[in-house]
Amino acid sequence: MKDKLYDLTGLDSRKRTEASKYYARLTESERIESIRLAFDLSKQHLSKADDDIRGGPEFFFSMLCLSSWKMRWVREALSKKNKALTEKQVLEVSERRLESILSARRDRIKRGRLAALVEVRLYHVIDSLRSQNLSWRECAMYLKRYHKTSISHVHLREIFLKIKSENKIRGGS
Repeated sequence: MKDKLYDLTGLDSRKRTEASKYYARLTESERIESIRLAFDLSKQHLSKADDDIRGGPEFFFSMLCLSSWKMRWVREALSKKNKALTEKQVLEVSERRLESILSARRDRIKRGRLAALVEVRLYHVIDSLRSQNLSWRECAMYLKRYHKTSISHVHLREIFLKIKSENKIRGGS
């Protein structure tokens, strides 16, 4: 299988892994752009593919790796370029930087929503589970299964202990 993927992309296993990791770090709009590029590349490379993988998951994976690799290469080339960037390129780079900052802010807002959810609805449930000597990981699994709330055990612990200390300061329960 690896030889077929290499024949399609020209990327060895290490480079395909790097491309996959790069894809995972992209913002949502950049991922959509990467998939769009992968579709374009699939049209170009369709004749290269053997009949057994043409149109299959291996073919699409190889095109996604190739598109991510090309996007990474373009970004690195633009950042290392010594001559002055055009105004359009400067705007494009600044938009991508802004997009990554905004996505980080959306993640923080989501974490704030989880904290509010724990404080308002789940605090006493978690307190009860912890009094029964359940671990934080088991508490997180319980919340996921029975309260449809997906939260990591580390973040759950941080939120719960913060709320508990605030309650002690306020003199609450």
